[in-house]
Amino acid sequence: MLRVFATLLAILAATSAAYADARKDCFDKSGDIAIQNCTEALRLSPNDVKLYLARGYEYNHANDYDRGLADYTTAARLDPQNADAYHGRGYAYNAKGEYDLAIAEFNKTIQLKPNNYVAHSDRGIAYYNKGQYDRAIQDQDRALKLKPDYAAAIKNRADAIAKKNKR
Repeated sequence: MLRVFATLLAILAATSAAYADARKDCFDKSGDIAIQNCTEALRLSPNDVKLYLARGYEYNHANDYDRGLADYTTAARLDPQNADAYHGRGYAYNAKGEYDLAIAEFNKTIQLKPNNYVAHSDRGIAYYNKGQYDRAIQDQDRALKLKPDYAAAIKNRADAIAKKNKR
């Protein structure tokens, strides 16, 4: 009986170590290696919101937006108050050219985290992509009010003003 118990403890320790390594590499690595490690960690802990967020981020940055959306959707289902889940969905929808859906996701992000300057800027990008330059400028202004040195918002604002003035 003691031998069985010792064997079970050894298996549990090995599984715990494997999970810890995979989880760490999910966050510390990038690209395919991160995706593989996130997937392995999720196999052992299927309700870990942070793992879905991390893998969704990697999928989005690999231009695999459908898989990114799936992971961010799971994260939102597991934690409906997690603004990062909606932000990731907005990013994916924007990249897919589904601007109205992107704006809705960024709205939810901003509702949950009103001071998220990146979400304001990203929503502005979606408005820009729709040709709604005034709204794009307003969102970049909001982002800059929250973080005056946010370089992306400065550039996005200038781009929107230039497009608006070309009409």
